Parts: sequence; C-alpha cells; structure tokens
Amino acid sequence: MIQHYVEVESTLLAAFLSLMLVIVFYAVRPAEERRALMGIALASYLIKAALVPIYFWALVGVGLEGTAHHDPVKFHEQAQRYAPWIEAGRLPPELSGWRGISTWGYSMFCAYLYAWFGPNTLVPRMLNVALSSLQLLYVYRLGKLYFDERVARLAVLLTAFLPFTMLTTLEQRKDPLAQFLSFFVLYHAAVLMKADRRWPRSVAFIALGLVPMSFVRRAFILPFLGIVAISFIAARRNVLMSLIASVPVLLLVGATQFYAPGDSDLSVQANIERVQGKVATEQLRRLRGAVRDVGGLLQYAQIQSPKQVWKLPLSAAVILISPFPPLMPPRFPQLLFHWSNLICLALYPWLFIGVVSILREKGLRERTLLLLFPAVFLILIGAIHPSLTRYREMVFPVILLFIAVGFHRPHNFLISALTYASLTGLAAVVYAARLT
Repeated sequence: MIQHYVEVESTLLAAFLSLMLVIVFYAVRPAEERRALMGIALASYLIKAALVPIYFWALVGVGLEGTAHHDPVKFHEQAQRYAPWIEAGRLPPELSGWRGISTWGYSMFCAYLYAWFGPNTLVPRMLNVALSSLQLLYVYRLGKLYFDERVARLAVLLTAFLPFTMLTTLEQRKDPLAQFLSFFVLYHAAVLMKADRRWPRSVAFIALGLVPMSFVRRAFILPFLGIVAISFIAARRNVLMSLIASVPVLLLVGATQFYAPGDSDLSVQANIERVQGKVATEQLRRLRGAVRDVGGLLQYAQIQSPKQVWKLPLSAAVILISPFPPLMPPRFPQLLFHWSNLICLALYPWLFIGVVSILREKGLRERTLLLLFPAVFLILIGAIHPSLTRYREMVFPVILLFIAVGFHRPHNFLISALTYASLTGLAAVVYAARLT
C-alpha cells in the first residue's frame, strides 16, 4: 500500500527544497518578472503543497490508495522497484537502451527521488506542485509576447488558482512535468517566430526541452514540430525564406523517422497504424462504462472508422468541456474533478470572445502558433484518447490565456447566452439519456 511508505520527515524536506526551487527560480529573473510573479508563484505553491497531504489522506480515508487513478500506483510501484538499482549505480535490466529509458522515463525520474528520499509518494507530488509554479513564468511571457501585461497577469492568476488546474497537480503523475516542458518549448518557439537575433538561442532551448519530453510524452514531439513549421511559414510573408528556415525542422522530423522507424510515438507510419488500430479494434470499447455515465456523449464523439473524420471538431469540443456534465452520484475524486470543472466552463464565454477577438484583430499571422497549439492537440486527443481529459491539461493554460483576452475585450452578450444555453441543453440531453 502506498500510504505505508509516507514519512513526515522526507515529505517536509521535499516541500522545503521544492519551495527553495521556486524562490531561486524567480529570484534570478528580471525585476519586472520577479515583481509580477514571485508572490503569485509562492502563494500557489504554498496552497498546493498544503493540499497535497490533505488530498492524499482524504483519498485513503474513502478506501483508495491515496490516488484517484491507476497511473500513480503504477509509477510508484515501478519507481520503488527501480530505486535499488539507482542506489547501486546501475540501470534496471529492462531499461537498458534508449527504448527502455524513454518508455519508463517518469518512473525513472521518481526512482531517483525514491533513492534519495525513500519510497514516499508525496515527494514527487511536492515537485509537481513546484513545477506548476515554475510554469507560470512561461504563461506570463506568452501573454506579454502576444498581448499585454493585463492579459498576462490574469492568465497567470487563472493558471495558478483555478480549482481544476490545482487538482491536476496533486497526484503522482507526469502531467505537470509534461505541461511545464510543453510551455517551455512553446514560449521559445514563439520567440523563434520573431526571426530576430535570438533565433539560435531559441532553437537550442527548444531542443533542450524536447529531449526530456521524449522521456515523458514522446507523442508530443512530432505534432509540435509540425505546428512550429506551419506557424513559421504562416508568420513570414516571404515564402521562400520561410521554406528555407523550415529545413532544420524537416531534417529533425526526418531524423526521428530514420532512428525510430517502429516507435508508436515518433514514427509517422507507426502513428497512423496506431490510430487505425484504435478505431478498428476493441480498445475503444473499454470506455463503455464511462460512456454510460455521460449518456452516450463519449460514444457518439468517438471516431470509430476513417469515414467518421468529420467528427474531429466534435471530439475536440468534447475534450475541451470534459468532464461534463457532472456524474451524479460520483465517487469522491470524481466529485472534485467534475464539479471543479464547472468553474472552468463558467468562464468559457470569455474564451470564445477572446478567440473571436484574436481572429478579428491585426497580427493574426504572428499568432498562428498560439492558435494552432491547442487546436491540433485537442483534435489529436479527441481522436486517439477520447476519455483521457487529463491530456488536455498540457495545453489548457493557452485556453486560459484566451479567456484572459476575452476578459479585456468588450463583452458580447450573444456569445455568453449561446455558450450557457448550449451547455445547459447538452447537460439536459445527456442526463435524460442516462436516466432512460
């Protein structure tokens, strides 16, 4: 049982070191960023760090192993098994070579923590909380780069304190690490779009971020590189120079195809076969339990054959609003996730106002990257993993950035009315289907 290995001393030590990491990270930033972010980052960290043991023991109290999902248990058990090898200065036999390490990257990350602190699941959770505070820097920079100080500050506040985004950082999962890395490379890709003297540094930082991402979520890499290439071409009016500048990206994609011909995350051909396999086999049918709970909404949105490609926008929309509508009566963890998500949905009129404003304003070409990033990943998640809403968190701060834009644009009553009416109507249909 996970709770048998929880220790107060190692938890407090991990919390203190994680707090120092947040303080040092922001202390070395320029004065403007330090003044804008230090207080918010520390408040966010302290609140989440206090919630980590409360949330853990609350789940233990309702009969769970301190987690609402299976993945944290898997990561804990694997890390516990690998930690003795780390202490001995060796890699576990099954992790020898690139394929093994990249497949179990987050488990290895936790194994190093267990080797230093002991097999305490609260240690990686404290580090996840710290990473969520560090990520605020890149949300702020993206907001200032594309919009202004007001939008950047509001996006940071939403990312730091919305209940749903806070809950996703409290478990032993790789999502906070993947989210931090995704926004690290997204910001430097945004700087690269400027094509100024900083481009060599931006390319170096993107490569630096994609290396650890290959250990955590390799499926991110190919779509991201494609988004960067398309956005660069769209942002530059000189098509010839755009194509020349895209050559390094294309070479990098080609290199991944050569060195990983059978990798289901890095190989284009293997990815296509993977998607075809998912829609043609019984794998999606494992969702039936969840499908019944939401009145068939997930089942209808699933893409079960190539002819249903028209469902892609619908699948992306379902991922964007999920989990919705809330289950009644849910288990305790689902109660928290489902009802806290309603707070996010209450802000969605401003999301649509923000997106419409961006599409109408000048500089749309330069913002292609920011628009494509969530759109592409929501479509991919909806097509391949229609029930795994936690993958949405990898791009969700961009959604919050759009909401912040909407708050600082003239309010549109029609968009608000249509949004709330659509959600209410959808909830009524789903509940009626579920009850019957």
